[in-house]
Amino acid sequence: MTVDHGIVEPLGAAESLALVLTAELGRLAFTDERGPTVEPFAVAVEDTAIVLAAGPHSGARATAGQTVAFEVDEIDPVHRSG
Repeated sequence: MTVDHGIVEPLGAAESLALVLTAELGRLAFTDERGPTVEPFAVAVEDTAIVLAAGPHSGARATAGQTVAFEVDEIDPVHRSG
């Protein structure tokens, strides 16, 4: 079995923002004193800023200035999967 890993290229700011505009949900990944964490967030764009909204039961612990990763995908609302 062969796997085509393709070429990974960074996205520019405009292309990244255009993709985020198509999403409603995303995940924020970060590491803190408890280890690596990935949490779901509602996502919106206001002007050129990405706004994340955590739910009332979120344990979000990322802090200002911390390096994080954020991704968005499509979510299937019927099967509640992505």
